[in-house]
Amino acid sequence: MSKEKVNPCIKIDIRLFEINPAIIPWFLRELMQESQEDDILLANRGLRYSPKAIRTLTFVLSSACEIPPDEKKHKMPNPQQYVENLLIYAYSLGFISGLELWLEQKGLPFIGNFSESPPSQWIGRHPNSSTKILSSSETAAAELNTIRAEDPSAKVVLFHGKWNVLHPGHMLFLQNSLLHISQQYEIPFSSLKALVVGERNAYIESVNVRPFLTTMWRLSLLSYLPNIFAVCPGGDITFQQASEYWTSTYRLLQPDFLPVEQGDPITPLKKDQTHSTNIEVVEVPSFLSDSGSDNRISSTKLLKEGRISQDEFERQCAEFRKQIGNRWRRKWF
Repeated sequence: MSKEKVNPCIKIDIRLFEINPAIIPWFLRELMQESQEDDILLANRGLRYSPKAIRTLTFVLSSACEIPPDEKKHKMPNPQQYVENLLIYAYSLGFISGLELWLEQKGLPFIGNFSESPPSQWIGRHPNSSTKILSSSETAAAELNTIRAEDPSAKVVLFHGKWNVLHPGHMLFLQNSLLHISQQYEIPFSSLKALVVGERNAYIESVNVRPFLTTMWRLSLLSYLPNIFAVCPGGDITFQQASEYWTSTYRLLQPDFLPVEQGDPITPLKKDQTHSTNIEVVEVPSFLSDSGSDNRISSTKLLKEGRISQDEFERQCAEFRKQIGNRWRRKWF
C-alpha cells in the first residue's frame, strides 16, 4: 500500500485536554501523525470524516493551532488566515453556531458533539448530504455514464484543484459557477451534476506547498458543500505530470463544462487541453461583494504576503458570512 506523506501542520497545546476532555488522545494522535497509510482506500467504501469529526477538527485547530516551518521549506499559510478559513467553513455549513464562532474568535472553547471514539469518526452518507465519495476518476466516469443513461438532460460540471485549505473563495466559486452556467446556458439548475476532484498530497508538495492534513480530510470537507453530486481524489501525480494527466482525464470524464475564474492565466491551457473534446471551458465572472469590490479573500496568501491588512481581512470575512447567511447551513447533529 502506498504511503501518503502528511507533514505535521499543527502543534497541540496540552491544555486542550483540560479545556475539553472529550478531545481524547486518539483524535489528536491522528492529526499529529507525520505519515500514515494512504487513506484514499477509505473512499472505496464511500466513507468520509463525519460531521462530529469535522467539528472536532475545527475545535482543535482553532483552539490550539501553531504552524511551524518544516524541513522541506514548503510555502506556509498565515496561521490566522488558516484558522479563519476553517471557522468560516464550519459556520457556513452549520457545524458550529454563530455563538460558537464568536467564542472561538475570542479564544473561548465550545463544547459538545465531538468525535469521542473511532466509530464516530467515519460516516457514509448523511441524511442532509447526498454527495457521493468516489474512489477515483475511473469510478467517477462509470458513475457519470450511469447518470447520463438515466437522465439524458443531465449536464456534468467538472471542478478540480488543490482545495488546500478550503476557503470562502473556493466555496463561492463552486456555487457561483453552477449558477452562472445555469443562467448563461438556460439549463435547469437541478440538471447540473457537479463533480469535484481533489489533488492529492504528492501534487500539492510538488508545487512547494504544505498539504492541509490528508487528501481524505480535504475530500470530506468538500463533500458537505451544497449542490455537489460527487467528490473524488485525483491521480497520484506531480506537477510535471499534471498536463498530460488532465488531458487524458478530461477525455475519460467527458464533462460538459469546465469552469475557470475570469482572467485566470491558466484558461488558455485548459482550452488547449480540451480543444479536441466537446467540453465547454466557461469563464466565470469574479464574485463581487455587497460593496461592489472584488472578493479578495479567495487567496490563502493574503495576510502572509501583506496584500491586505488584518482588519480588512476580518471585515471581508464578516461580509462573506453576512452574504451567505443561513443558505448553506444544515442540521448535522
